[in-house]
Amino acid sequence: MTDNPGYTADFIKSDTDRATFMKDPAMDHLMAALVSVSTEIWAQARRVKIMERLLENHGKVTRELIEGYMPSAEEEASWRAERDRFIERTFGSLTAGHSFEGQPTRGFHDRPGAEGPMNRSGMGGDPS
Repeated sequence: MTDNPGYTADFIKSDTDRATFMKDPAMDHLMAALVSVSTEIWAQARRVKIMERLLENHGKVTRELIEGYMPSAEEEASWRAERDRFIERTFGSLTAGHSFEGQPTRGFHDRPGAEGPMNRSGMGGDPS
């Protein structure tokens, strides 16, 4: 158990490293990597938010201030909403009937900025 009764909690090891979710084990490994990278990205994003708040409030940042920071209820609610949007943007396309923030499901060629057929570089526009 952690000695800091604050915001963090000890890591709890699960058995998901032995779980199989898809027919192809390579897809399981790919999904595990995606989840791991996404977790790291969000953890770093929260840390940046904490550092920004500390700089605004104290004009300095130390490791101790970062580790001891307790977000307000408003910050927690805002960060939770941002996290949910991050998850939707990152993993939403894996769900059936997915839409980005209420938009209908689109194909790759229908994405914003994909005018005309695809060219060799994978960008829209002149196909030559």
